[in-house]
Amino acid sequence: MIQRLQRKFIFIAMGSLLAVMLVVLGLINLISVYQMTMEVRAKLDLISANSGELPSFDDIESKFHSYFTAEFPYSTRYFSVLLDENGEVLAMEMNHISSVDDKGAAEYARAAVSSNHAIGYIRADDNDTIAYQIFERKRLNKDKRKFWSMSYVYQVTKQENGNNLIVFLDYTNEDERLQNTMKLSAGIGLAAYFIVFILVAVLSKRAIAPVIQSFEKQKQFVTNAGHELKTPLAIISANTEVIQMMNGDNEWTTSTLNQVKRLSMLVNNLIRLARMEEDDTNIIIEKLNISDMFIETTESFRPILENDGKKLELTSEPGLELMSDKNLVQELISIMMDNAVKYCDEGGEVRAVLSHRGKRIKLRFLNNYSAGADVDYSRFFDRFYRADQSHNSAKKGFGIGLSMAQEIVSTLKGKISVGWKDGIIMFTIIL
Repeated sequence: MIQRLQRKFIFIAMGSLLAVMLVVLGLINLISVYQMTMEVRAKLDLISANSGELPSFDDIESKFHSYFTAEFPYSTRYFSVLLDENGEVLAMEMNHISSVDDKGAAEYARAAVSSNHAIGYIRADDNDTIAYQIFERKRLNKDKRKFWSMSYVYQVTKQENGNNLIVFLDYTNEDERLQNTMKLSAGIGLAAYFIVFILVAVLSKRAIAPVIQSFEKQKQFVTNAGHELKTPLAIISANTEVIQMMNGDNEWTTSTLNQVKRLSMLVNNLIRLARMEEDDTNIIIEKLNISDMFIETTESFRPILENDGKKLELTSEPGLELMSDKNLVQELISIMMDNAVKYCDEGGEVRAVLSHRGKRIKLRFLNNYSAGADVDYSRFFDRFYRADQSHNSAKKGFGIGLSMAQEIVSTLKGKISVGWKDGIIMFTIIL
């Protein structure tokens, strides 16, 4: 129980931290990409608007000044190509680039126009072999996969006379800085997450120490109180039996013995539940023929149902085996059958189904329960919870059986759930 609580604390803490880190790092990288994209677009628009040449700083319109400084014309590497409708080169501006020759520039320009995208990017390898990726990523052949050395963003402007002006901007450095920023943020984020995980794992027990202390006191109180109650209950029972022997049986002694028996059962169940929550060191894992165990245990409830005018239907796949604790599995089946029998409507039917789903065993317990439409099923496994809040129901029970079932299923690393539909309540257990 304590370990599950500690794991849950760590999971919630680290899950929350991961969500915050993903949002923060994602926003940082998105802002970086957005800023770089806007700056590149502004440069392309400026050069395209000036017929493929970069104007001097004094001639730059004021709307672009937020992106550029006086050094901008000297630090920007670009080239432009003017193609006619047939793809023939009409003019070039190559004075601000040294990594591309006239032939390569013409090839890049034709590739950009044929892509049918107004804006895209081209990456060239060390041998200046064209290999472009324009929005959709086109993979190179195996013999052409090389280390990318240059990155260009282009913009195609269709002129009124039908010619195409293609402006290429070298953004290799910006691209490398952006990738390095992303890698660095991811690395720092992972390192920070790992460090916090270690700290949370080490300090989690201290964080939930008050809860652990309170839980331990509660368990100790239940166990001690249970043992202390056993003695007076035994004395009351013995005294009542003596009175019966001396004065004969009557409704008062019978009622007293029934209530003593009921209270003794409650005390025993509380002690068992408290011990069950302490640890799982007494679990003995062995191979079980759960099909035989399921039929044997559920069949033992048939006489009780038939005496109440109810039916029992069993469905079990033969030969199913399970690696688990025999006593816990048998007790689990008994608890679920007892609950189904107890809350089945008059003249109703209890169905118990055993099947398998892959490597997992699936148990289902169904019974007629017409009063289940407005029941809070999320609380069904709470200790002492009963749908009849007055606790005056004719159905005997303490509201502790399903809590024990949930604890057993949790101990066996399984899952239990409950649902209601069309007057039928169904409990499903996966082991």
